[in-house]
Amino acid sequence: MNNNIIVCFNKPNDVNAIKTLISHYGYRVAYSCMSGARALEVSDKLGDGIIICGFRLNDMICIDLYDNKPDTFSVITVSSPKNWGIILPPSDMAVVDLPMKPSDMIATLEDVEAKIEYRKRMQRRKARLGSAGRSAEETELINKAKSMIMKSKNITEPEAYRYIQKLAMDSGISITETASKVILTF
Repeated sequence: MNNNIIVCFNKPNDVNAIKTLISHYGYRVAYSCMSGARALEVSDKLGDGIIICGFRLNDMICIDLYDNKPDTFSVITVSSPKNWGIILPPSDMAVVDLPMKPSDMIATLEDVEAKIEYRKRMQRRKARLGSAGRSAEETELINKAKSMIMKSKNITEPEAYRYIQKLAMDSGISITETASKVILTF
C-alpha cells in the first residue's frame, strides 16, 4: 500500500469514485487527473507506481497511456468488456470489468502491488548478486569447476556447465555445492 497511485478518468465523477473506493481500503492516491498526457507527466516525476484509468481518456485511450508510461509503472484499466472487441489489452495490463465490484478493484490492486514488490525484490537481488543471481565467489567457484571438467573430459564450456547442472540435479543439491564437490574431487 505504499506505491504511488495515479487515478486518471475522463469524467471527474469517475475520478472521485475510484479515489474514494481505494482510499476507503487504505490506499493513498498520489495524483488524479483527466488526461493521459498529465498522467504520463506525473508518472515520470513519481518514478514508480500504478496508474488506474478508464478505457477512454480526454486525449488518448488506455493503450496509448500504457505504451508511453515509464517501465516502472503498472496500469489497471477499468473498462466495459465491449471496448476490448477490436483492441486486446497487453498481457501485463490489469483489467477490471464494468460493472465493477469494489472487491474486484481491490483484489486487482493488491495483485498488481504484489507483482511490483516482486519486481523490486528481483531488481535488488540482481543488483546485489550480479546478472546470474550469484555472488562473485559462487560464480568463480562454478567457473573453476567448469574449467577442471573441460580439461579432464576434453569438452566445451557449455557442456561442462550442463554436466555440473546434471550432477546437481541428480544429487539434489545446489549447483554451487556441486561445483565445490567437483573441485574437491579433482
